[in-house]
Amino acid sequence: MRSPTRSRFEPLAAACLAVAVLACEALAASPEAMRDAYVHWRGGAAYERLQGRHYRGTLKVTTLEGTFECWEDSAGRYRMDFRSGAISVSTRIAEASGFEQTASGQVEILAAADRTRRLRSMVTGYAAALSGAMEARLVALPAERPGAEAPAGGFRVQFPGGDYCDFELGADGELLRCRERSDGKEETVTVRAWRIVDGIRMPQVIETISQSDGQRTLMEVQVDEPNPAFDAATFAKPETESRVKFAGEAHDSGAIPIELFEETRIFLAGSIGGRTASMLLDSGASVTVIDHRLAEAAGIEPTGNLDVRGMGGSASTAIANDVIITIGTMTLRTGMVLLMDLTEISRMTDHPIDIVLGKEVMNDTVTDIDFEAGSIVFRDPRDFTAPAGMVRVPLTVAGGNRTIAVSVEGHEPIAVDFDLGNGGGLLLNPKSMTKWGMTQDRPIAQCLSGGVGGLKVAHRFVVKELNVAGFVVRNLPAQAPVSTEGLDVYAGETVQGNLGMAVWNRFHLMLDFGRNQLFLAAPPERLARPFAKNRSGLATQREGDGLKVLFVDPTFPAAVCEKDAEIVAIDDVPVSRIRSSTAWTESPAGTVVRLRFRDGREAALTLQDYY
Repeated sequence: MRSPTRSRFEPLAAACLAVAVLACEALAASPEAMRDAYVHWRGGAAYERLQGRHYRGTLKVTTLEGTFECWEDSAGRYRMDFRSGAISVSTRIAEASGFEQTASGQVEILAAADRTRRLRSMVTGYAAALSGAMEARLVALPAERPGAEAPAGGFRVQFPGGDYCDFELGADGELLRCRERSDGKEETVTVRAWRIVDGIRMPQVIETISQSDGQRTLMEVQVDEPNPAFDAATFAKPETESRVKFAGEAHDSGAIPIELFEETRIFLAGSIGGRTASMLLDSGASVTVIDHRLAEAAGIEPTGNLDVRGMGGSASTAIANDVIITIGTMTLRTGMVLLMDLTEISRMTDHPIDIVLGKEVMNDTVTDIDFEAGSIVFRDPRDFTAPAGMVRVPLTVAGGNRTIAVSVEGHEPIAVDFDLGNGGGLLLNPKSMTKWGMTQDRPIAQCLSGGVGGLKVAHRFVVKELNVAGFVVRNLPAQAPVSTEGLDVYAGETVQGNLGMAVWNRFHLMLDFGRNQLFLAAPPERLARPFAKNRSGLATQREGDGLKVLFVDPTFPAAVCEKDAEIVAIDDVPVSRIRSSTAWTESPAGTVVRLRFRDGREAALTLQDYY
């Protein structure tokens, strides 16, 4: 007597054996034949009937481990929830809408391009996508396939715009791995530990490695339910409450004085746990960051650890939740916050930083920044009326950041991140720099650029004209990384840069992130002001009573020192008495600056417009 298990799977095994014989010939033939071999290997008619899944298990992203649950169907509905300790995130897509609930509890609209890409990646798991769903086309794999294990064959599912998913198959039609390209970013997805569920082969282990930054994601499926019935509410927008409150009957924070430090950084005062804090406003920070010493003094207990990515790379940090920050008459109850040593960033900005105040507060308020008045007001968005005389500019969300369309030197508009935490001007993706011939038609210098994750060498040059919503600035210093290795932020194609405070400090800004819009006004005289420019060829950082030379630009025609030299006096004024560590580098070209070094040597440095 045969066991029930054996009798259940014998027909499938026989079918797979027959298909395996045919597959040897099919894999050397057309993409359609290879697809058919794969479909039969997955379960044939049972796989073709697969229209949706509900599955859950464990998920590990670098050092972060937790549990996930996913609902999806081939019609284009998708939800993924992930929880790790106090961290909880959710992505939901249905019909023409998509939302993301971030680790800090913010709910943000997914841009249309992001929705499309996520759905494309998801639907390649269903037979329908292999037969033309979502405008997919079946084409042959490229002849050259990198990797230690060469596939016996396979096929490419090609989407409009250049996105694709390559299926690499074994000799019997077995799926070995997928190589996905989305928005210019490439990932290798390896699937293994297959099991049969309702006659369909389903992978239990899915490992994804990003080619741009090496990030590894490991998903282990423990429960897998094919073709479940879904409630539409499963994919609805997450319900959240505002984390901002105003005292009494107030509808805003009141006017808070700001310090526009060196015209590049916005500082304001607040408090946490009854302790005064110097806060740097950073619209590009997805979460708020608190210096670990202040957190400890305020009694904030870490709840876990997380890898974070910035313009300089990645770093590991502790996290906490539900921290109360007071600013004027406003209190912000945060979601997840990062607890980091902000000493290095304070050195880089040459200003003490206790808290980096991220976009969390901007998502729940209308943030009114008036540089001429020297103040900021956080307003209740429910009472907001668009101001007369200001230009409305739509914002989009990409990669978790707000982006804005700009035109560089008359070229086609590109999307750049709107970033109040970038103290410079334009950070440009080197792909655009090369495409527009900027490496050939102007002097190119070098500098250091970065933030969280460290500093990296970048090209430095001047953009002749930048148009933002009809406002034009000229001769804007710009940067582009020499190498994008490890910088996932530059790997995509949707966002081509980052626009920072050197430009935004010329405007009156009203940020309505909740409705993805920005209002701008700028007097012509402010737009016409010359931009600050480092003419010294040096990158320095304050250390004790001196300035340590971090970088000497090899393109500077008259260098006077080497890397790691220490400047102790500038024009006979001790560095300890100089408030700004960079103002001397921005004097007019031809200015001779006398430098004294710690070893007693003196040198005369002539500032130059060499880029």
